[in-house]
Amino acid sequence: LGLVLIEAMLREVPILGSSRGAIPEILAQGRYGLLFEPTSGAIGDVLDHARSHPEELRERALEAARYAREAFSVERMVADTCSVYAALS
Repeated sequence: LGLVLIEAMLREVPILGSSRGAIPEILAQGRYGLLFEPTSGAIGDVLDHARSHPEELRERALEAARYAREAFSVERMVADTCSVYAALS
């Protein structure tokens, strides 16, 4: 699931993530954090971008926090889990 990403989102921590696995999905294809190809050059480029655009990262972090609070709230997780079980009945 990428729990560490959700935890960072909830704490309003800017996220830089690899464009592999579930990371792009959790970060909404880069809406909630900066994505990079897992190469040393790409990591350096995204770090440079992050340093040069702190306000952009802050806005993404705030938007990510709003999304995470809604999508991963206890109430939402319970409702979604109950829906899955109800569908199995």
